[in-house]
Amino acid sequence: MKPINTLLYSLLVAIACVLWIVFTPEPIGATGSPHPDVPSMRVAVDGEARYTPISAPILILQTATLTAMASLLLLPFKTPLRQHGMRRRLMLVLGLSVIVWLAINMSYERFLTGPQEMENLNFIAGFPLPSALAVYAVWGVGLLLTFFYVFGFNRFIYTNEDREGFEALLREHEGES
Repeated sequence: MKPINTLLYSLLVAIACVLWIVFTPEPIGATGSPHPDVPSMRVAVDGEARYTPISAPILILQTATLTAMASLLLLPFKTPLRQHGMRRRLMLVLGLSVIVWLAINMSYERFLTGPQEMENLNFIAGFPLPSALAVYAVWGVGLLLTFFYVFGFNRFIYTNEDREGFEALLREHEGES
């Protein structure tokens, strides 16, 4: 499938997910109840009741967003051969990104539905597990994408053939001015 088609389908899925989230009715207990002493404060907010009905569209929305990102990155490649080489690398990054997002989503749901005692919470480098995955794993996948781009620049983006063609174009237009 062409990157532009994948991009358009991803955007349509993302719009559908946003509408799904917006039109999901607010569950009972999701906003808590008024505080007995402080009128502007709410207590006993049920995070699980708030998150569970929208967890599926959130997961699909993030996957569609990551797919759109990969499609946008493939758009500037002019030849299918270059596109194919970078597509494999982007699929790896996209797959890892979706796995990281699944892990964040599942650990957050487990956090909301599990026991809330501090000794039962999983911490990594000072963060609760969902936050640690968001901080460390998302950055790791982003670094991998940056690595592929930087070290594949001369192979996929601006090759010697492109440079020679550009220099020839400059020489051709130099004589006109």
